[in-house]
Amino acid sequence: MTEFRDLSRLPVDQTYWEDLEARIMADLGPQVRASRGTGETWLAPIAARAWRLGGLAIAAGLAALMLVPARAQERVTPSGLLRLPSDDATIAAFVEAASPPAIASLVLPRREDAAR
Repeated sequence: MTEFRDLSRLPVDQTYWEDLEARIMADLGPQVRASRGTGETWLAPIAARAWRLGGLAIAAGLAALMLVPARAQERVTPSGLLRLPSDDATIAAFVEAASPPAIASLVLPRREDAAR
């Protein structure tokens, strides 16, 4: 970055930054130190009951899991657009194949299908 001209108007002098820090700490330092002790008071009621609230949340989660209805054992047949045609040999071979088919078989019709 030495080949570019300096566009920053901030001072480079270290004493300037130290004086600025001293002025800020002189104005805000007492307020920051006084507020350190009061920052945790709003959390104290929740923190005192944290174990009980956590146990209650776990119990509610377990109760929700116990109230979930059991799954039906019979096989549900899909209906509508997602139903596979049972009489189409091409779809059955495509779904039950161990490896994907060749692209040509997907694009070009088979001879038996073209004769129909």
